[in-house]
Amino acid sequence: MGKPQKQYPKHALVRLTNEEHLCLIELAMKAELSFSRFLVESGLSGKAPTNEERMLRERTILQLARVGNNLNQIARQLIGTATPAADERWIWESEMRESAPTRLGTSSRVVKSRLPGLVL
Repeated sequence: MGKPQKQYPKHALVRLTNEEHLCLIELAMKAELSFSRFLVESGLSGKAPTNEERMLRERTILQLARVGNNLNQIARQLIGTATPAADERWIWESEMRESAPTRLGTSSRVVKSRLPGLVL
């Protein structure tokens, strides 16, 4: 006869993305554990992320989204939202070439002052 089956009175459903599933499968294989046993062991080991870490991660993502929004606004200001008439385009382009380094320098200083660790 084969090895006796363990009886577990509780079952759990876990929602995962495809990427998360593949990553967990690989980690379980490296640990030489079944997928479900790997989830149980890693969850009970105390190495699972805490609620504080999750909240910090969410705040970081929100801040990055805000920075991205600010960069888009800076780009729109540098490029300009209105397209000048065709005969005035060369004037507009020359003005943009002359003022862009100044405007970019000012914008990058503002961003650097708010995000001191950022390298632009």
